[in-house]
Amino acid sequence: MEDAITAKFTPAKIEIIDREAFEKNINDIALANKNRIVTAESVKDDKATRAKLNKLSKSLNDEKIRIKNEYNAPLIEFENWFKKSTSVLKKAIQQIDEGIKEVEAKQLEVRRGIVRAEIEGICKKSEIDYRIFESFVTDWAKSSNFNSAMKLKNTTLDSISYAVEQERLKQEEVKKNKSSITNFAFMSNISDTPYLRMIDEGREISDILEIMNEDILKEKARKEADEKRKAEADAKAEQERQYLVTQQLEENFGISESTEHIEREEAHEAVTQNNHSDETEKVPEVDFVWKVSIDIEFKNTAEKERWKEVMETYGFENYTVTSGKRYEIK
Repeated sequence: MEDAITAKFTPAKIEIIDREAFEKNINDIALANKNRIVTAESVKDDKATRAKLNKLSKSLNDEKIRIKNEYNAPLIEFENWFKKSTSVLKKAIQQIDEGIKEVEAKQLEVRRGIVRAEIEGICKKSEIDYRIFESFVTDWAKSSNFNSAMKLKNTTLDSISYAVEQERLKQEEVKKNKSSITNFAFMSNISDTPYLRMIDEGREISDILEIMNEDILKEKARKEADEKRKAEADAKAEQERQYLVTQQLEENFGISESTEHIEREEAHEAVTQNNHSDETEKVPEVDFVWKVSIDIEFKNTAEKERWKEVMETYGFENYTVTSGKRYEIK
């Protein structure tokens, strides 16, 4: 079989006629325009000169291209012939290559199946989902990891076992960290959901616990502020209610308060402390008792009974009369 090309060719030679005259002519033109100074008065002539020089440069370049194409014509003809002649050989190589790839793909799939079965068996003992290692299967299924009997080499088996063990330890650590977070969140009366998500994102447990502590302090401050505002609002509302009742009594009966003694006593201070050491402390709820002494004069019994009805209507039925005297009007 003839597997070599025998060709005969004569190297071409390009001969420039009047080379020195051409070079001198080009140099003279360039020298004449080398230090040309363009001014507002000469710009019109300068543009004309530029156009003339551009035309000359393009003409010379076109001639160079023509000579080059003529010089390369035999080479181009040879390349076209070679490509056409060897195309059938390339088709034969491509057909064989496709067949090899098909066989190798089937062999790879068999090896992948062997690797998957090995991984599944090892994972079953550790109670780990073998699908976690799917991204490693193709690498472990390389032909270099198998012996001539299509069995996995010991080094490959060791690599698989090591990877599974590392995953088991990782999952145990994650489980322990999640348990710590859940317990801490329960003791602190906060939700563990956002912090468990951080574990799944790969955050360090120390960073997560620090974030939890910051959030607990913020929540404690928020609750204290809310309860303080509520206590202040309740006290203000009670004061306004007392004022309105007094105003109503004055409008109804023209009450003249000769003496008014008000004693404000703190009645109760209830502080509920959570059984857990780190739970947010609540602001104590405080009630007050007002003791008021009022002197009232009624013109008649009907007016006195009407006053009693008004007191009961506004929720003051538990009043106590400490003294009372009836006078005859002379």
